[in-house]
Amino acid sequence: MNLSGESTGALAAYYKLPLNRVIVFHDDMDLPCGVFRLQDKGGHGSHNGLKSVIYHFRGNREFARLRIGIGKPPGQMDPKAFLLQKFNASARERFSLSFLYLLLFLFLYPSELTETRDFLTVQI
Repeated sequence: MNLSGESTGALAAYYKLPLNRVIVFHDDMDLPCGVFRLQDKGGHGSHNGLKSVIYHFRGNREFARLRIGIGKPPGQMDPKAFLLQKFNASARERFSLSFLYLLLFLFLYPSELTETRDFLTVQI
């Protein structure tokens, strides 16, 4: 994810995508595990992958993000180790259900995306 801007920027340029039509999916420790939040635009929030994307979009931040909550590391666990570990069965189930609800919303209400994507939150 830390270098994801390289491929994201290249794809957007190749297909001549306006950045307001791009949605970048990324993990977010500030959201509880299984919570998805669609955000219209914003900064990188110290997320290295988003820093890379913004850099390769030539500083443009006008793209949507799907923030995927993974929760905070337990106790004194190193955040890098937490990010690289496999999710347990409970977390995988929460992600599956949240993602299913998100897809249903996008399928049933595609025209609402522009109005809701800056605050849509899916939580199971």
